[in-house]
Amino acid sequence: MEVVEYTSADAGDIVDLMNLALGRANEVRRDVDYWHWKHDQNPFGQSLVLLAKVAGQLVGMRSFMRWSLSVEGQVLSVAKPVDTVTHPDFRRQGIFRTLTESACERASAAGVVFLFNTPNQSSRPGYIRLGWQHVGDVSVRVRPRRPVSIAAGLLKNWLGGKRSAAGPCQDSTVPSVSQVLADRVQVKELLATLPPRRGAATVRGHALLQWRYGAHPHADYRAVELREGSRLAGLALFRMRFRRGLYEAMLDDVLVRDNREETAKKLIRKLLRTVQADYIVAHCCEEEAFGRLWRRRAWPAPRRTALPLLGRAIGPLPDAWNPFDLAHWNLCLGDLEGL
Repeated sequence: MEVVEYTSADAGDIVDLMNLALGRANEVRRDVDYWHWKHDQNPFGQSLVLLAKVAGQLVGMRSFMRWSLSVEGQVLSVAKPVDTVTHPDFRRQGIFRTLTESACERASAAGVVFLFNTPNQSSRPGYIRLGWQHVGDVSVRVRPRRPVSIAAGLLKNWLGGKRSAAGPCQDSTVPSVSQVLADRVQVKELLATLPPRRGAATVRGHALLQWRYGAHPHADYRAVELREGSRLAGLALFRMRFRRGLYEAMLDDVLVRDNREETAKKLIRKLLRTVQADYIVAHCCEEEAFGRLWRRRAWPAPRRTALPLLGRAIGPLPDAWNPFDLAHWNLCLGDLEGL
């Protein structure tokens, strides 16, 4: 088996292998446009991707998506292990382990100091065996909006039926993220008012928001914007899904000018008026105004819905940061979902 580095010319073969081994994705379509967006156009840098080939045939792939975290006043180069796949005919031959160990070595040599991700239950044991540690479970809180629809949907699921979508998930009257981000001056001014986040937080800027939410080739991200006078005072970025017979709005990120509680209250009120979903799910830091208020207005979600955060150190870290303590992290759902 030969381990080689990815080039953009490999994208088509990688996508074909992923669809063969993993099946077609229901929510996000895996195609070459999606691959290039995710791994080549990321403003934090091109992903580190290794390929396993046997006699020229692609039989495995392992990718680390580059990311940047602000920690204790420092910007750390980190990575998120995301897409990985092995050809069905070559499983249980150590390809995942070989690619992961090689990727860790190359990432460390490239200056990456930490790896973090939220693997599913089937892949989590493999990460633990390779040196990842459990940081904690990231919980979410749910705000029901349509109790009758929720009860009807849950009852139908319990009875073995299936509620079909009554129409498109997204409300076309809510502006897309790309439309809102087109006003670069206002968005950059809003970002400049955000106080430093405690704990490890993604380094956010206009370019990241545009790539992450505005330029996704398939997922439809929308934005609820709040203005105070002529100024942009708040943004709530979300996407809708039809999930288990219910319309879910996943609140991926929230920006509130100067972290003002009154502004956060107004943004929540507008969010609840605007988003046409059965329920809204969010994870927000309680030290921030929006997170404190959301906690008062939302219910704890079932524990099984929490995201298990795992990590592995592969380089020097700030002395004051304990990456294996969930209290030392400050991430939003947009940082954690698989993209």
